[in-house]
Amino acid sequence: MFKRNLIKNNKLMKGFSLLETLIYIGVLVLVLFIVINTTLMMFDSYSNIKMSQRINQTASGILERVVVETKWSRGLAVSGNVFNSDLGALVLSVVDDAGNFSEKKFFLEDGNLKMMEGADIVTLNLPGVSVDKFYLNLVDTGVSKLIKIEIDLSSQRKDVVRNETFYNSVVMREIY
Repeated sequence: MFKRNLIKNNKLMKGFSLLETLIYIGVLVLVLFIVINTTLMMFDSYSNIKMSQRINQTASGILERVVVETKWSRGLAVSGNVFNSDLGALVLSVVDDAGNFSEKKFFLEDGNLKMMEGADIVTLNLPGVSVDKFYLNLVDTGVSKLIKIEIDLSSQRKDVVRNETFYNSVVMREIY
């Protein structure tokens, strides 16, 4: 009889109680909340990194283009240059392969930095990246000329705005 009661009691104890089930569900919900929150934070960090990369790519492309074109130019054009202003403009005198003189102009328009060569206008910044400032400073020592370049770039994703400032300088090649 004692064995029979023991076997009956074991059969009754094999299932889960309602309280145990609620505890397991609570722990599972907590773990899922942590996993989902971590995944969302990773996606947010990835988006911020991509935004920063686009800003850096834009800055690198703009500064490289301005420096290279300035070094290969014949000098500054007589008119059209705007120095010491947030909306700077740089007009360079260039000579093409046929020996013809023309101008290349870098200017800021509607948050885009553009380069005009003849009738062609090219936007230098990537989509989604805005150029807020194109500041140029001319340093003329009498022996050489130096152009200091400062650009402010910004990008926005939902409620996150990222602003960065980049600097470079170039010595006019035909001078030295």
